[in-house]
Amino acid sequence: MKTFNFYCDESCHLENDQQQFMLIGYVSCAYNQIKLHTSYIKNIKKKYGILSEIKWISLSKSGYPFTNL
Repeated sequence: MKTFNFYCDESCHLENDQQQFMLIGYVSCAYNQIKLHTSYIKNIKKKYGILSEIKWISLSKSGYPFTNL
């Protein structure tokens, strides 16, 4: 039997952000690949100087190369 981790997030909080729509998304990862993916994400963040959580809403023009991975 395989074990998977699921990571979910929502695009906004409708009542607090006065948005008409909300998007809920997820990614899944096989448990035995968590360290591999965590390392890959850390390397991407280091390469582009991202010190906190990655958020598309706060991406600036200087970060556009990051979107073309």
